[in-house]
Amino acid sequence: MILKRSFKICFFINPVAGIGGEPGLKGSDYVDIKKLISEGYRFTSYDKARRFLESLDKDVFKNVIMITPQDPMGCSIVKSFQNIFQEVRCVSLEKELVDGLTTKDHTIEFVEKHSRECEIIVLVGGDGTARDVSEALKRSGHEDMLVLGIPAGVKVYSGIFAISPEMSAYVLTSYIKDEATAVKRPVIDADENSLREGSLNIRFFGELNTIFVQGLIQDVKSSTTYADLDYEGVAKYLDEIMSENKETLYLIGPGGTLKKIFEYLSIEKTAFGVDALYDKKIIGKDLSSKEIKDLVKKFEKIKIILTPIGGTKFLIGRGNQQITPEIWKRVSRENLIIVTSLSKIGKDYKLYIDTGDKNVDLMLKGFVKALIGYREEIIIRLVPSWLSE
Repeated sequence: MILKRSFKICFFINPVAGIGGEPGLKGSDYVDIKKLISEGYRFTSYDKARRFLESLDKDVFKNVIMITPQDPMGCSIVKSFQNIFQEVRCVSLEKELVDGLTTKDHTIEFVEKHSRECEIIVLVGGDGTARDVSEALKRSGHEDMLVLGIPAGVKVYSGIFAISPEMSAYVLTSYIKDEATAVKRPVIDADENSLREGSLNIRFFGELNTIFVQGLIQDVKSSTTYADLDYEGVAKYLDEIMSENKETLYLIGPGGTLKKIFEYLSIEKTAFGVDALYDKKIIGKDLSSKEIKDLVKKFEKIKIILTPIGGTKFLIGRGNQQITPEIWKRVSRENLIIVTSLSKIGKDYKLYIDTGDKNVDLMLKGFVKALIGYREEIIIRLVPSWLSE
């Protein structure tokens, strides 16, 4: 299909979105970005933007005009794909950058100033970015504007995001081809200081119009306690596993579910960090990717215990970016222990993964067992979120 008219998209990248993932900071709010850069952590949002742009079909987008802010919010990256579009317009920002970086004020400026020129806003970011867009649209009186999120944040709990950059491209294509509709979806965010202190404080910030394609736009994060999970039974079984594998290092992922399970074993696990356990003792709390990398060098046998995020159905790549592709190559799928309730996985018994390395995703892909009670397991599928199935 070729559009018979020009279609304008306001596209921008929040560069700092996701940078708090590998250091284990639960998000990118209130963190020292310059310090993280000096420590070798990088902007991952640009990778997500490229994955989205690489997935666009030139035949569909040849009459699309992309309006994007100056660098570091997207101009150079979009320009490198300009052969896909009718035109790429890079627009300047009036507000000065802060130490070469953008802030929420730059997001709000771009959206307020240019949203009326476009038919949709496509953002590369996380919940904080979605929140800023919502605020800007309220200020401009343009609250019915269509918004699509490309997931690049640490948490990504809101309902305006596709499950991957590649699926964002598919969803947008479907809308342009009149094969998808617009619906209102919630914008939510968790206070990151509270997460760092071990408590989950989720707030609702309103709704945004987004494109809905069943299975490709994620559901919002659920914060309920799962009555269908036998916490004590799982704890007893994990205790037996660890007793039989005393020389194994266990990396325990984030989540209130795992915290509650380990409380039955009198093991004080952090609520939203990655902890290390050896011989049933915590030897590392709330670890960064670098700390995990240094730690695993000392052990021959490693297992990872994870639980999915309720509502979003994500097991790997949201909130546990501290466990990098390099670590997964050491561990492999056979040494992954999944703990879940039936309500977390839904009727299709499928969980999403996105490590940031497609080869690693394919290595982890497939059927695995998941614990739901004492010696009680179910078979589920791990599916790369970028892979169409």
